Amino acid sequence: MKLRNWLYPLLALIGIVLVASGSYELYPWQGAFVTGVGPAELVTQSGWHWHWPELTTITRFDRRRHVFLSLPLPWTASSGETMRMRFLALWRVSNPAEYQQTLTASRKAAEAAIEAQVRERLDQAGGPATRMTGPRFKTPMLSASMPRINRALAHQGIHLSRLRWAALRWPAPKMKTLAQKERERWTAAEAAIRAGERVELDRVRARAQAKLAALRLLETERSAEIVSTGLREASAIEARARHLDPRFYDFYSELMLYAKALQAGKGILLLSPSNPWFRMEGSHDRHR
Repeated sequence: MKLRNWLYPLLALIGIVLVASGSYELYPWQGAFVTGVGPAELVTQSGWHWHWPELTTITRFDRRRHVFLSLPLPWTASSGETMRMRFLALWRVSNPAEYQQTLTASRKAAEAAIEAQVRERLDQAGGPATRMTGPRFKTPMLSASMPRINRALAHQGIHLSRLRWAALRWPAPKMKTLAQKERERWTAAEAAIRAGERVELDRVRARAQAKLAALRLLETERSAEIVSTGLREASAIEARARHLDPRFYDFYSELMLYAKALQAGKGILLLSPSNPWFRMEGSHDRHR
């Protein structure tokens, strides 16, 4: 009785540990290989699963389409010029068993296999290179080689759905030369634009100066017209004043000339005692 009291809980605990340690879950886009005791088992159904812990190993893999952007690969054209090119590949697992057996369900191993196939096709593509516009060449068509690459990769359980060049780049010395040429073309274009701007600026400045000169001439003509009008009016006023009393006008004009000369400090007025000016208002002693 005492043995049952502690044996049943122990067995229950062992069962819970086995269930917890051997449980795993797969999403709809995942698959798994169970290897260890007995033949390898492929599991593709999503949901909760169980395996023998410590006796078997779970290797998950993604059944969706993968995107692979390679590192720059060197390619030498028949002209002797070398380019560095990167390719873009879309691939998926087509045969999980082959994928597990040859590549151990490793995504890095699959991408390395794809890159090796593309390198092999580049080494075989030694035909004449056709120069395109600018400093570029028509590179080998990867899409044309994709059927042969898929036949080679079928033994590894992967399949390509798309393969194309993603970037083309010359080596560092050639890139530096091309960049220098582009900078020179840019500098020349900028200088041409600045020269055109200077010509346009000179044209605008010349038009502005011509307008300003015309305005100044018009202002001078208007000023001359105003002055001539004022002089005509002043002459008419003086003529009327002279006509009214010629002697007083002459006397007043002479008196204003003396006043202007004395106010400017440029002369001295000397009058004799017998001057008619003194006799007009009385004796000389009165006005000393």
